[in-house]
Amino acid sequence: YGLEHETEGLLGKIYMDLYPRAGKYTHAAHFTICAGRDRSAHGLPYQLPIVALVCNFESSVPGNDDHGKQFSIARGSTQAEQFLELHELETLYHEFGHALHSLLSRTRFQHLSGTRAALDFSEIPSHLFERFASDLRVLQLFARNVDTGALIT
Repeated sequence: YGLEHETEGLLGKIYMDLYPRAGKYTHAAHFTICAGRDRSAHGLPYQLPIVALVCNFESSVPGNDDHGKQFSIARGSTQAEQFLELHELETLYHEFGHALHSLLSRTRFQHLSGTRAALDFSEIPSHLFERFASDLRVLQLFARNVDTGALIT
């Protein structure tokens, strides 16, 4: 997916690999594929960041009917519903916080771009972003009761 700004255009790209498969990395993580950096001194445009979110959301695997306490992510009538448990949604928001940190950083040097900072500093956006996973106002934008299809209240 491309992150677009209405006046600045493309800010960066994000790849999402959310479901488990054989031989895949088994944890959730944000990876910087290409760090953003200023190249204007060389007459070149800004190098746009490219990041990847890698997760392993077991409850979303087709055929897993044990939905427990999960949210149904409303994605439109042409796509199958996806189910995430609350801890998976928190993980997604946490890792997406890292991705946004990388995508929205505008730095001169790529080794200072995005999450390439002191650990405490690089964790702030992701910890703040994961708080949205338990905010009812946010959940009501997409989360539905698995059994009834009603919006979370």
